[in-house]
Amino acid sequence: MKKIALLLITLLPLAIFADDFFDDIDSFGDDSGSSSSLEVNGTVTIGATDYINEDGVDGALDSITDGEFTVKYLGEVGDVTIIADLDQDGIALNECYTNIYFDNFSIDAGLLKTIWGKGDKLHVVDLLNPIDYNTYFTEDYLDNKIARLTFKANVPVGESGVLELAYLPTFKGDNVPTDGRWAPLEA
Repeated sequence: MKKIALLLITLLPLAIFADDFFDDIDSFGDDSGSSSSLEVNGTVTIGATDYINEDGVDGALDSITDGEFTVKYLGEVGDVTIIADLDQDGIALNECYTNIYFDNFSIDAGLLKTIWGKGDKLHVVDLLNPIDYNTYFTEDYLDNKIARLTFKANVPVGESGVLELAYLPTFKGDNVPTDGRWAPLEA
């Protein structure tokens, strides 16, 4: 946790300060202003879910109250994104990262979810972020991923290709439940 706090303190403000610094240089003598912006948005979902098993309807109706809150700073040379999840247990940090843009590449750093091997929703080489199988049946593949501390460089190749180089200081396996509805059955 100390590493994550140190990362946030050092890397996230970098995009904001770099953006302000380069805005001052670019707009010297220009009164047009900055193109930076701050976006705040979110969603809240309220519902209920029940499951059918071999005996019929499970009967254990699950109430669903969750949401997502996003704060995004968009600058000319960098962005900062903070995404928090809201559920019955409270507020949890989902992702927190910065993107810094250079002429020939960009850098992503922070707690982020990365999808590798995109192709018809089949992700056979996507090993960077572990999957949380406690809530496996969601509509979005990214919702099942667990954000990890990641440093990633994106280098454009050709007209539509991107070479992605990623570094994860630590690796964590999938989160498989040991009890409850989604626990694997014993063989």
